[in-house]
Parts: sequence; structure tokens; C-alpha cells
Amino acid sequence: MYKIKARLDITADPPVLAEMKQCDLCGACVGICPPNCITMTERLISVDTDECIKCGFCLPACPVGALSWNEIQIKPSNGNGQGVQ
Repeated sequence: MYKIKARLDITADPPVLAEMKQCDLCGACVGICPPNCITMTERLISVDTDECIKCGFCLPACPVGALSWNEIQIKPSNGNGQGVQ
């Protein structure tokens, strides 16, 4: 059982990165994504930033660990571990 934590503090575009050298294009991330914002072609995974709710379900669903949060841009914290709105 995985503990999944949403990351509403991430403001980067896209919020989730796919390491395509690791990805085996199994589609597990696509199937678990609640808003269906992950698309896959025969060589690429992309995340629709406008649709992504940053729930994090896709990260532990990846059997090869090819997905990670894009932590380039993060909202400042308000001290309780959540980003400032």
C-alpha cells in the first residue's frame, strides 16, 4: 500500500515529469489518472497542465519509477506544509 500525497504547492509546467529512458510505456499512469490528463504515444508521455489536479496517483502507479514531481517551481509554504494560496 502506498501513501499518496497531493502536491498543490507545485506550480511548474508540467507538474509531473516522465523520464522516458526509464519508461516502458505500460500505461499504468494513464489508467489511474482521475482527470485523464496523461496521454501516451508510442514514444512519449505528456501531462496536460490545465487538467492535472496534482493528486500524485500516477507516481506510485509507475512500476519502473519513471515519474516524479517537477519541483522547479514551488509555492512558498505557510508553515504547515501546504503552499500559500
